Amino acid sequence: MFKRKFLQTGIALLAGGWLVAGWQSAPHAQRRTPVVTAAQRALIADYCVSCHNQKKKTAGIVLEGLDFTRVANQADLWEKVLRKVSTGQMPPANAPKPDKAEAGAFVKWLEGTLDHAAAVNPQPGRPAVHRLNRAEYSNAIRDLLAVDIQPGQWLPVDDSGHGFDNIGEVLSLSPALVEKYLSAARRISRLAIGDKTIKPSEDRYLPRRNSRNEKTSEDLPFFSRGGLSVNHYFPLDGEYLIRVRTPSNGETGEPVRFFDHKLNVKAGLHKVGAAYPRLSAKADPAIPMVRRPGAAAPPATANVRTQPLDLRLDGARIERFEIPETTSVEMMIVSGPFNATGRGETASRKLIFSCRPVVANEEAACAKQILSHLARRAFRRPVNEADVTPLLAFYEQGSRSGEFDDGIQRALEAMLVAPDFLLRVESEPKTPGLSRAFRLNDLDLASRLSFFLWSSIPDEELLSLAEQNKLQDAATLQQQIRRMLADPRAEALVKNFAGQWLQLRNLDTVTPDPVVYPGFDESLKLAFRRETELFFESVLRDNRSAMDLLEADYTFLNQKLAEHYGIRGVYGPQFRRVSLNSEQRAQRGG
Repeated sequence: MFKRKFLQTGIALLAGGWLVAGWQSAPHAQRRTPVVTAAQRALIADYCVSCHNQKKKTAGIVLEGLDFTRVANQADLWEKVLRKVSTGQMPPANAPKPDKAEAGAFVKWLEGTLDHAAAVNPQPGRPAVHRLNRAEYSNAIRDLLAVDIQPGQWLPVDDSGHGFDNIGEVLSLSPALVEKYLSAARRISRLAIGDKTIKPSEDRYLPRRNSRNEKTSEDLPFFSRGGLSVNHYFPLDGEYLIRVRTPSNGETGEPVRFFDHKLNVKAGLHKVGAAYPRLSAKADPAIPMVRRPGAAAPPATANVRTQPLDLRLDGARIERFEIPETTSVEMMIVSGPFNATGRGETASRKLIFSCRPVVANEEAACAKQILSHLARRAFRRPVNEADVTPLLAFYEQGSRSGEFDDGIQRALEAMLVAPDFLLRVESEPKTPGLSRAFRLNDLDLASRLSFFLWSSIPDEELLSLAEQNKLQDAATLQQQIRRMLADPRAEALVKNFAGQWLQLRNLDTVTPDPVVYPGFDESLKLAFRRETELFFESVLRDNRSAMDLLEADYTFLNQKLAEHYGIRGVYGPQFRRVSLNSEQRAQRGG
């Protein structure tokens, strides 16, 4: 019962989100107030008032003496009546009941009356100030600066309300969180600009558990197994050390070992991977290894059977290690930069530096152009002198003690902790004493739309349309919704909304009893999650009925998951859409 009710609630939330996007109220003249008849009064008097009167006040509800012509004045009370009568909960089982036709007519009248009252005088409520949650913060940084480093992971876990972590009322902003934002802004700005003073550091990456015999990432070669693949941001052009650590083995006496490879890498985001090639894999060329000066070669493995482990950078093999066959990869460590040679020409720098001063007297104008462009995207609205002047003050402080780029870095750091970036505050019409509902302006609507579909800031096309007030046009709005749903960034709606609604995030905490479920491992857990994400995404992108969530005759499977369900004919690690007959649906459990 709980699962059914929970699912129905989720469907209602999803449907409600889309209705808001395309809903327009009909003219009030076309909405007629349902006429009150003696039948409605009689039903309440005959079947309800005996318990819900001024004397008994059963359940704290009094229906005696209600004004049927002013339903809107007591809408909350009438909503309770509607729920109880429409579901047959009232009158109770041991009391006289109206016949089905009589109850149906009453429900139809009450629904129409309440809907009319809501349409004539809508009360959507006042939206709370909305702080960007961790997912929104990461995505906003990615889209604003082309730095895909998931900085939301550096922030504390967000509070949640009603099972979701994007509810404005619960997204508080404590002094401790402000400190985290300040620290994150400094780190992000240094990476985005390429701070020459960055000192060598190391990042550690762990492989999935129980993943040694399977391909673990689409970024690794098809004929590979185990290991891991990560996106690592290299802050400067320079030398970096990649170390693969294997664990000790008490049974064989094998000690902990490190296998090192040092190489020059251009600044920016790169894919670093380590995986075991299958013996049938086609050989590919390797980049000559450059060892750290003075570093010892890997320990000899005489009399120990070994297996190859390929180290890869952006898909190309850069080294092949021979590691003991009885061990696996325990950790991969990326350290650097060493002997940095420059800031590099990253995607972030190309995006940020829309101009380049040639002489000193061009720097101020160029800085203003850069910061105005960034602030417009970050604040999600046109900016003016009052917005840009404080940023220019930070630029001047930074450039006095360094270069032009250092000044931009300092101003960017300030921008990323500005309330206009971290908080979403919807504006209200400047009409004195306004207390009625009003339509959102286009800029606020653009932000609502982008944060709902992408969990991120509006892109240039959406923001430009909002600045021109073109989102007021229903056709333009619908076209933007379709465009945004087709964009890969819409996957955020799947991962964030479905991940919380269907509790997919909780899979990380699930570890079934290995005695009862000996075949359950980390890769099967991830396959369960991916199946659900792909299925939800297909319902969303294909504009299918929400009832498909309950009744669909298809799903998405790879070989491992198909074998778990007992479904034949699915081979390989890639997920694909699979039609299910009634027997297969029963085998799968739904």
